[in-house]
Amino acid sequence: MHYGELFYPVLSLLKLDYADYLEILFFSTVIYYISLWLKKDTQKNLMEIFLAYYGVILFSWLASLPTILFFLLFTSPIAFILFLLFHQDSIQKNFVTLHTIKPIQKNNQDTWLEILFRTLLQASALNKKVTVIIERRQSLAAYLESATFLNLDISSDALLMLINSSLFDDSKLCWLNDSGILVSINASYKNEMIQYTTLPDHLSRENQLAMLYCAKTDAVIIQLHAITKTCSIWANSAVIHDLTLAHGLQITKKYIRRTSDKDENYDSWTSTKVNQIQSQS
Repeated sequence: MHYGELFYPVLSLLKLDYADYLEILFFSTVIYYISLWLKKDTQKNLMEIFLAYYGVILFSWLASLPTILFFLLFTSPIAFILFLLFHQDSIQKNFVTLHTIKPIQKNNQDTWLEILFRTLLQASALNKKVTVIIERRQSLAAYLESATFLNLDISSDALLMLINSSLFDDSKLCWLNDSGILVSINASYKNEMIQYTTLPDHLSRENQLAMLYCAKTDAVIIQLHAITKTCSIWANSAVIHDLTLAHGLQITKKYIRRTSDKDENYDSWTSTKVNQIQSQS
């Protein structure tokens, strides 16, 4: 093969018309945005694999290797599906969501929430700061980590004993699910979920993390403020501060009872309820 034949595809670019350049621009834009999406995966080097795959296709075309080029183009849909399946965001937000959590309903919903807030009231008397994250339909296993898993039915005595023990770290989370099961204490957010996420600078670190995880999941986060004896609630990318525990219980019950992300009455109810609480305050 002569050198002129090897670089014939490059020389042929000089003979392209405007339509060819538009097609090149289109596919370059698509490849650019796919690369940006793959770059968001902080756990695997998907972008490097994609660029290598694309580079081999380009080299096969430049080097006039039709068999390799045909094989790579023919298998490209399969490669794209694999990228989609193994991407971090797809696994955490879509794949995990498909595995809907269906725990055994051991505790009446209102009962365990009342136990939780009664325990928070007792903890406030002990000047304890407590942050609770409630797992709903979307699993939090991809977002939280903990050294100890309990999976116990919630009870006021047991929860208060754990909160009041020397093992309890008030900078971490009490992890419950919406069936009243205490999954873990001293849970924490996974570092890889925080490291590559841009968070608003005007919010405190705790507010930043709570807003981030309530935006990524359908979880509810409740934080007890020991000094003011009030609580804050984060859910559905929103936050309500300075609630009494009684009002916090009402709001949490409504969030937990919500059965669909498309509940048309939900946002209007929340807005009305917050206004009522603020007027009572």
